[in-house]
Amino acid sequence: MAREEFEHGYDPEELHLITPRKRDFKMLVSPGHAGWYCENAYEDFTSDLLLNFFKGNMLFIDIGASYGYYTLLVGTKHPDCKIIAFEPVPESFEILKRNVALNQMRNAELHALAVSDKDEVRKLKVTELSSQSGFYEQRVAKTLKEIEVRTVHLDRFLEKTPKVPTIIKIDAEGHEPYILQGMKKFLRDAEDVKLFIEFNPDCLRNAGYEPTQFLEEVCQFGFDLYVIDDDRRMTYKLGQGDFGRWTDYLPDGEFQKTYANILCIKKQESLSVLFFSHSSQLTGQERSLLELTKQAADNNIVCSVVLPSEGPLRGKLDEAGASTLVIGYHWWCDSALLPDEEIKSRLSSSFENAVNKLGELSKINPDVVYTNTLVIPWGAVAAFFLGKPHVWFIHEFGEFEFHLPFQTVLKVIKNSSSRILVNSDAVRNTLFKTTRSKNILTLGDDSAEEKMGAEVLELLRKLKGTVNPWQDAFSQLGAQATLTDLQTKDSRIAKLSNTLDTHIKDAKIKLQEKTAHIAKLETSLHELQYQMQQIQQGIPMQLVTRYQRIVERLLGQGTRRRRCYELMLTGIRVILNEGWRSFWNKFRQRL
Repeated sequence: MAREEFEHGYDPEELHLITPRKRDFKMLVSPGHAGWYCENAYEDFTSDLLLNFFKGNMLFIDIGASYGYYTLLVGTKHPDCKIIAFEPVPESFEILKRNVALNQMRNAELHALAVSDKDEVRKLKVTELSSQSGFYEQRVAKTLKEIEVRTVHLDRFLEKTPKVPTIIKIDAEGHEPYILQGMKKFLRDAEDVKLFIEFNPDCLRNAGYEPTQFLEEVCQFGFDLYVIDDDRRMTYKLGQGDFGRWTDYLPDGEFQKTYANILCIKKQESLSVLFFSHSSQLTGQERSLLELTKQAADNNIVCSVVLPSEGPLRGKLDEAGASTLVIGYHWWCDSALLPDEEIKSRLSSSFENAVNKLGELSKINPDVVYTNTLVIPWGAVAAFFLGKPHVWFIHEFGEFEFHLPFQTVLKVIKNSSSRILVNSDAVRNTLFKTTRSKNILTLGDDSAEEKMGAEVLELLRKLKGTVNPWQDAFSQLGAQATLTDLQTKDSRIAKLSNTLDTHIKDAKIKLQEKTAHIAKLETSLHELQYQMQQIQQGIPMQLVTRYQRIVERLLGQGTRRRRCYELMLTGIRVILNEGWRSFWNKFRQRL
């Protein structure tokens, strides 16, 4: 950003009235900030996630509100939600007030205060870029002046605030650790609280905090941490061993390794689910999956969805606040039996594509993997390699043209699933009639979609922390492999390829048998057609012969009329036996 764009950052006469991209509210901003909101969709995925977690009567606390983007985002969408916003820079606070009035908001309580770990007066550095002002020197924006501001800590400030579900956004240019220290009691006592915190390693170090230390402290407050990649629209759940590798999780776009927002959800409420969809379209099963992800946000569940291609479902999932990842994979069945080389190519490429994305799937770090249909096994494959529990939801039944023997398909499903869900007794009785297992659950035929979704989400929550059941699944496919044998990607692919070869041979034999049967049917059909032709030709020939006898009996030889009749009958025989072309050639010769 050019320095001249900073010059009017605090001049109320130079403000621009804008509508942030993809949003439906207006706001005043300085010239240097206009491009943040208009040229790009500002923190687009963070904004969508935050909105999708809101429901009913909630409290939103905006710490470091600046001009009020997040205050306006929440307040205009949820007028029943109470908002408390803090902004200590006087010039920015005045713009914040004007923006709230501009959007006719009545639910925002604004405070010209800084939030910290204690109540006191501190010196704050006002920088040339107002959004970078804070208690510490900034590398990207020069300090213009220092002012004294009053600080509050939230444990005291919120003492009389009713206990309701709360979302807190914190953007304090490195002061985030001290803000959290000042709300220990609130975070401990609140039953439903989520945090959206800016994680800026440079600013944290300016404040005397190592980034790894800060992440560990947030975890110790009882939260699971999800790094938000706004460019890719992805969330990555940090495991305990990931805090020291935080650089791997920062966006690598234009602002490479500078900052990212982190979503924090209480551990007892947090759940990350990785869904696998068979299609990117918007038909029945895809719509059910979409509704399930919408319900998930109301239950503190972070959703990621793997798709086989681009399609309309991806856009709808974006609107629902779900992460999406495209992996090119095929079904393991088709409407018709394919050539064996095509089957091998499809299965091998799909398996390899899934394995090649294991690094990205590991960063997503789901608690549970969920496959939404019978026709793809790749969710089960991913769950196995990730070591995560797997749920298979089956809506359909019948022996389709699977690329493996159907009984083998059912064995894979049973052995690779922590739970199998079916949507009706008809499906269960068709596929698993002889199987008695507590892991196969029927969701009632009469269940409303919302009730069914609640049952599924409750089941997924119960599976959090369990292990993947598919230790013996590869042996069901004929590959006598152990987990030790599958340490490298090449060995995994090779072993599955050998297994596929065996079953492709079986499919080829089955195809040859079907081909031979079809050939017999074709031969029988040709014989019937020939017999029909003979019958059809035989009837007029019999008539011709009958009329020939009548002519011989009634007309004397050598008469003119008899010669005409004989010529006519001869012509009919030629037509019946040899066709019209032969008759015409002979007729021309006589002429």
